[in-house]
Amino acid sequence: MILPTFLRKRFHRVKLGFFLHRPFPSSEIYRTLPVRDEILKGLLNSDLIGFHTFDYARHFLSCCSRMLGLDYESKRGHIGLDYFGRTIFIKILPVGIHMGRLDSVLNLPSTSSKLKEIQEEFKDKKVILGVDDMDIFKGINLKFLAVEQLLQQNPNLQGEVVLVQIINPARGSGKDVQEAKKEAYLIAKRINDIYGSKHYQPVIIIDRSAPRFEKSAYYALADCCIVNAVRDGMNLVPYKYIVCRQGTAKLDEAVGRQSDSPRTSMLVVS
Repeated sequence: MILPTFLRKRFHRVKLGFFLHRPFPSSEIYRTLPVRDEILKGLLNSDLIGFHTFDYARHFLSCCSRMLGLDYESKRGHIGLDYFGRTIFIKILPVGIHMGRLDSVLNLPSTSSKLKEIQEEFKDKKVILGVDDMDIFKGINLKFLAVEQLLQQNPNLQGEVVLVQIINPARGSGKDVQEAKKEAYLIAKRINDIYGSKHYQPVIIIDRSAPRFEKSAYYALADCCIVNAVRDGMNLVPYKYIVCRQGTAKLDEAVGRQSDSPRTSMLVVS
């Protein structure tokens, strides 16, 4: 985050843009950092700073105002912040998905084959899908606990509802990640022991690097997709689920479904 400072010193007239993929903390949290001023000044050496949401931009502007005494104003649809005679533009730039790439994956023969396979595996069952990184902030454990409560309060759903949780490889291997993973497996085992049977497991964990065609097949099949991260940047899972759930002509043909046939879908984002 201080890279713009070094680039500005080396190339005085360079045009710099910086996009923050992660949430920016509130000023109450940010002010506890010993190098808070250095990071802010480093970012302010950019010409354009992008954030996923307005809340993250608001936190950044609040930090600049409280700690550096800088004022900002709205200018032609974006926010301008004056810093040593320069105007730094703050913009909200939510990330989207590559429709062409996703559409090409949906039309792969391997996707159709996988969709037929999992459709047969979960025949006559409602499939709830979760796709998350193994991280303490992704809320995987909370998702499992919610399914446990659902089955506890609705015994008639036993044998009819399945949660498929695809866990992407963890980006780190810290103690907190290992503890979160261990807790998730313990909760899943408890649910399967209490509410499962020989031919039915309420919670299925896919803990590996699943290829795109496999994820797309699960997106296309799932009746419900849950995204319940406790704290997150811009999560693309809802976009992918909506597009894949609409399907393509090849997918409909593979599973013997009419393209205009009604289908029920639910997206839960918390």
